[in-house]
Amino acid sequence: MEKVFFPVLFFVYAAVMPALEPVGTARGSIDWEKMELSFEISLDLAESGNKLPAGRTASEAELNRLYPVLARPVLEGLPVDSSSTVGSCIEEGRLDPSFTDDIAAMADDLPPFLSTDFRSIRSVYKLDISAAATRITAQISSRQGPALAEPPLNPADSGAYTGIIIIADGELPIHGKRAAALPLPSLAPKIWDSGMNLLFDRNKTQNGAIPFYYMDAENIFSSRPGGLSSGAEAVVGTNPLRIIAVEVFGERPTDLVIATTDAVKILSNEDNRRLLREGKLVIILNETVLKASF
Repeated sequence: MEKVFFPVLFFVYAAVMPALEPVGTARGSIDWEKMELSFEISLDLAESGNKLPAGRTASEAELNRLYPVLARPVLEGLPVDSSSTVGSCIEEGRLDPSFTDDIAAMADDLPPFLSTDFRSIRSVYKLDISAAATRITAQISSRQGPALAEPPLNPADSGAYTGIIIIADGELPIHGKRAAALPLPSLAPKIWDSGMNLLFDRNKTQNGAIPFYYMDAENIFSSRPGGLSSGAEAVVGTNPLRIIAVEVFGERPTDLVIATTDAVKILSNEDNRRLLREGKLVIILNETVLKASF
């Protein structure tokens, strides 16, 4: 089987305003386990013409002006699901053109600080992308059909669980292709059964508000009783249904495919169905795809 790799790409973006100096630069990171985007915006003091100490206020104002411009390409590149990004949703008219600036404004910013050589002033902005995901899915939701599949015609005798863990931390076959890939994170992953019946679609939930959690495998192989980390147990409880994903699906491999027998276990029991509606779901991905720097 041919292996296909889908790297998560983020680009360092330098904002050079044609009629304005200075040049602003950005670097940062994304952590899908914490659902956090972090930006460090830097402004060269010599190029800005803002001499310290009198020019510090003007420099801080310039940082705040540059931040949404520098953050925009990263936010546009965030994967919404297996076939779209924030940017493509804007291009298609499903999101307003100002959406990235609106999302950027949700960030918490730390007090600006000087570099150790006093040549630049910098500020850090931290953005909760789970809150951003809720706003995104609320706006782009198709609202066509239920978010959760109906109970099966031939239900199975299934016990009640306290949560659901889907394990997908290794390479999986890509449905419909003779290739394999590591599943990647996204803001609204879908879950399918092996017959390609849609089991769960966050984009069809009311207000897009159902949470889910990405974690790495260490969280289910803990030394604690039951093998779960405290963070995982807080989400899925002490008796979760553990499911191993069998395939990954989509142009970008973010949708997970589980065996139909496992899907039936969830759908046959109303208590288990409620777990998905209430966000009692942890998706285990490879640690290498959960963090990226740009």
